[in-house]
Amino acid sequence: MRSVVILGVGMVKFGRYPDVPAEEMGQRACWAALEDTGLEWKDVQVAFCGNAFQGNTMGQRTFNRVGMTGIPTINVENACASGSSAFIMAYQSIASGMYDIALALGVEKMSFKGMIDSTRQDDIERPLGLGAMPTKYALIARRYMEDFGL
Repeated sequence: MRSVVILGVGMVKFGRYPDVPAEEMGQRACWAALEDTGLEWKDVQVAFCGNAFQGNTMGQRTFNRVGMTGIPTINVENACASGSSAFIMAYQSIASGMYDIALALGVEKMSFKGMIDSTRQDDIERPLGLGAMPTKYALIARRYMEDFGL
């Protein structure tokens, strides 16, 4: 595995943006990252887009606004870890030597207010109101702390 360098980053300030499509928010973040690197879109060889609620082909819809070049575009859905998973895949694609320049994007536009409910239908905690993801993660962390004496 070869070394990997993060050349630049970009983001849109967190907010609701009711009149701005998710694709446009992703486009703005991509442009900011490219400006930070000094590279152009044509230099990117592969792109990964993580999201959970934007539907199919979010990466293609977003990257088409940035400047379509015919590069491989991989969409990643992994619940709360979708953006992180896209980043890991970009890292691996460079570390493996498959590509030299990759772009990772995480983009989400919530269509509702409140917490994301657990997606497991058989979850015993769900009827008790413990199915919200932050609650679930907190319970897992507490169990880990108890099991390992932290």
